[in-house]
Formats: sequence, C-alpha cells, structure tokens
Amino acid sequence: MPPKNDDSSSRNKDAFKTVTTGPYSRNFEQLLIDYGVFPAFYTYPDGRKPSKPKNLGEIKERLKQHRPSLSSSQFTDEEFEKFQEAGGNVKKEDQVLQLLIPIIEGKSRATNHVCGKIKFGNLKSLVDSTEPYTFVPGNPDLYDGARSEQLNRRIREILKKTIIPTTQDDLPIAPNFFLHVKGRDGTEAVAIRQAVYDGALGERGQLSLRSYGQKEIHFDDNAHTIVSVFLHSTLAMYTIYTARTEDSSSRQEYYMHFIGSWAMNGDIQSFRNGAAAFRNLRDWAKEQRDEAIILANSVVEQFEGEEHGGEEHGGEEHPGGEHPGGEHPGGEHPGEEHSGEEHSGEEHPGEEHPGGEHPGEEHPGEEHGGEEHPGEEDTRSGVTSNSTLRAPNNDDSNNGQSSPPAKRPSSASESRRPSKRATIKQ
Repeated sequence: MPPKNDDSSSRNKDAFKTVTTGPYSRNFEQLLIDYGVFPAFYTYPDGRKPSKPKNLGEIKERLKQHRPSLSSSQFTDEEFEKFQEAGGNVKKEDQVLQLLIPIIEGKSRATNHVCGKIKFGNLKSLVDSTEPYTFVPGNPDLYDGARSEQLNRRIREILKKTIIPTTQDDLPIAPNFFLHVKGRDGTEAVAIRQAVYDGALGERGQLSLRSYGQKEIHFDDNAHTIVSVFLHSTLAMYTIYTARTEDSSSRQEYYMHFIGSWAMNGDIQSFRNGAAAFRNLRDWAKEQRDEAIILANSVVEQFEGEEHGGEEHGGEEHPGGEHPGGEHPGGEHPGEEHSGEEHSGEEHPGEEHPGGEHPGEEHPGEEHGGEEHPGEEDTRSGVTSNSTLRAPNNDDSNNGQSSPPAKRPSSASESRRPSKRATIKQ
C-alpha cells in the first residue's frame, strides 16, 4: 500500500491558523490601519486626512491652564536640576516610572485611581474572531480609571468586555488616560504603536458608556481619551476619538491626534509647560470619565424609577422584565474573541520578554512568527493607588480653576436617551 500523503491536511490546518501579533512587530501598525485604528498624522491614499475631534481646540486650551504647584516659588531651579540629573542616569523603564514620572505628575495621582503593568486580558479584541490575526492584550505602563463602585453593577456586567480591563474587580475600570514610557534603548515606533492601540481600547469603552441604553453607538465626534509617551526625556501627548465610516462598511474607526510635545530636560520653563499639560489633561480625562459614568447610571435610575411608578399605579409589568438595553452597543457579544486573559503580568510568548532589558528594541535581522522581541521591557507587576470619588482636589486646587465634580446630565443629554419603550425592545 502506498504511503499516506498528509500534505493537504497540513495545508488546511495552516490556512485556519490564527497569528497573534502586537506592538513589537514592525507589521503591527499596518494591521492596526487595516482594522481601522489610525496613528497621528495619517493620510489616506487619496490624500485626504482624518477629521479632527470637535473638542480638540478645547483640549489644547485646557493643557495651558496655570498650575500654582509649578510656579517659581513651588518648583525651583534646584528641583529642576535634580530632575535633569535623574534623567541622565535612568536606563530602564522601571527607573523612568519610579524616578522621573512622579516629578512630572506631582500630586495629580492622588485624585485618580491608578494602575499599570497589568495586561488588559478581559477586554474583547478589536479584531473579529473570523480574521486570521488576533492582537495581544493592551498593557500600558500607567493608566487611570474609575473605581468599580462608581458604576452600577448591572452596567458593569453588561459592558464588562469593553470597560473592565482585568478580572480583578478592584482595579480601575473604564480607563481613558494612558502613559507609555521607554528606557534609554527603547524606540519611538514601538511606543507609538502601544499608545494608539491602548488608546483605541480606552475610547471604545468611553463610547460604550455614553451609548448605554441606546440601540446603537452614539458618535459625538469628540475625543474622550488621552495617551502620553515619555521617551528620551521628551513628553508627547495625543488624544483618541472614534467615528463611523461613511462608506458601505460603516465600521467604527479610531483616530489618534497630536496635542503637543515638550523637552522636559531642556529648560525649566519647558518642563513647567509639559508637566502642566500632563496634569491638566489628566484632570480633563477624569472629568470625561466621570461624565460618561453618570450618563450610564442615569439610564438605569430612570428605568428603575419608571418601573417603580408602574408598580404603584396598577402594578403593570414591563414586557420581559429586561434591564434597559439588555444587549448594548459595545457590550459583550457571545462567541466573540477576546484579547486574552490576564496572567499576572506574564508577557505573551514572542511578544515581550519578562526579564530585563536588552541592548536593542528589536533583534537585528531576526523575526519570529511575525513578532519581534522587545528590547527593554522589565518584569511587570501591577501597582495601584486609590482615588476619591470627589472632583480633583490636588496640588493646584487653590488656583480657582479646577473643575467641579461631574454633574448630572443636562436636558440635552436626557433628550438623547431612549424612551422606556425603546429600551425594552433592545
């Protein structure tokens, strides 16, 4: 009997093989573009440029807000010289996070729920499960989110795959402020790919909160997410917003827009401007996050109030007894592939080394399954700090310009919510 030929079987298996890729692959940026996530300064093949978010001007004005904590009496030349000296000696990412970032952020961390070095393994992938590629989970060096108890438990359950990054309930949810840093051997290309990817995950969550209770995603053409990159003593900040394409595909796309950059070790005024921008936009991101949560919570409160009123007047039940928006845009969809579960900071094989930093970002001339080995990632372990539920009460609260707590939605916001009949149909 002639030997059995298994070549056709092997080819069929390879045809359905899914390739996992991430920011350390040189091909990742093109894959992001293919799936609708566009980096800053992108131009379409026909010469068009993506539209800017309507609130980009507001964001750029906000970053200039004066911070008393950075005045000459509060932040002196001697303190700036210490920052310069520290910057000249750091070599690893963790050193940047421990020695430089705390000086830039000042006391703004105290008013936020902060975490970092935790993989976003609970979020569903940006890529459909039928595609031949899947993306590794997002993994920012630092991110701000809300405390779980701020958001109604029902909403958390329905939207968990778009707003809850990990399976640990007490870590920040609905993150929309991200920071990526690099050590001396880190590359800008990897940092930007990480930033736009994590920013898209964050903005998707913000839109799902703002669209809660509606039949489809509510696109307001505004940005609600901030991403920052700190590389070689330069701080660059970007915003992310999402819109639906006008062509037949009608897909949701994400756009990164440049806000500004500052040479933090150049001179003391450049440092003050950059640190003020970082702190101001951190406050702004918290306001956006809190507003989105209030909008979502108010939908549940409105429904429960109407339901209670119906019981008092004849005990009429709502058909099906469903929670409003039982299937919401941006919520979990059965059978949809997720971006992978969290593994206590363990990096994906071929994506990042869990060990120390290597002398280069990529191994020259060597690729492994489309993934390149990183050059500078340290072992990752999550560190959290708590926040309050109040408005920012930080080192600059006495400047008369800090924003008040997020308010209940205005009548304009109320007008875009579905009626009780509409929510029951979802």
